[in-house]
Amino acid sequence: YRFPSSQIATITREGSHLLLQGDGDVKVVFYAESNQDFFAKLMDAQITFRKDAQGRVAELIFHRSGSDIPVKRID
Repeated sequence: YRFPSSQIATITREGSHLLLQGDGDVKVVFYAESNQDFFAKLMDAQITFRKDAQGRVAELIFHRSGSDIPVKRID
């Protein structure tokens, strides 16, 4: 995923939760609230996955400190 700042983040699944790690950052664990909504305990942050018309995840919205940042999926 590419943030508007051009930072790249990788999301991986580990058991029932997700790990988000930006370049040079620590891994942050996100826990499921629903199929598309996840929250972190380490920081006040949430992510919401958004799908395209074909049902494929196209982006995520990174919610932190009152901001909603669209983050594009890159393959």
